[in-house]
Amino acid sequence: MYHYLWLVAVDFAAICRIGDSLMRRFLVFTYYAGRSLGGWHDFLDSFSSLREALANLLDEPERYYQIVDRNTMQVVRQGLTAFKDYDPEAFQRES
Repeated sequence: MYHYLWLVAVDFAAICRIGDSLMRRFLVFTYYAGRSLGGWHDFLDSFSSLREALANLLDEPERYYQIVDRNTMQVVRQGLTAFKDYDPEAFQRES
């Protein structure tokens, strides 16, 4: 029991720095619209490259995703999985 409580208390960033054997660089979180569980409950997996992370997302019209770079803890891609292969900079609003 004590060992489990210690693991819960350990800083997430410290866990990520332990090595690539535990957690790869890109962390993928995914959930259905309106049904986010939050935090680690939405965690799918970690991947070595952004391309690999995107390839492992299902193309579903109501599924959202966020990909986080574990080194910077910044969101590098997010949106609906149906549009995962589109460059967000390429979209333009019509006037």
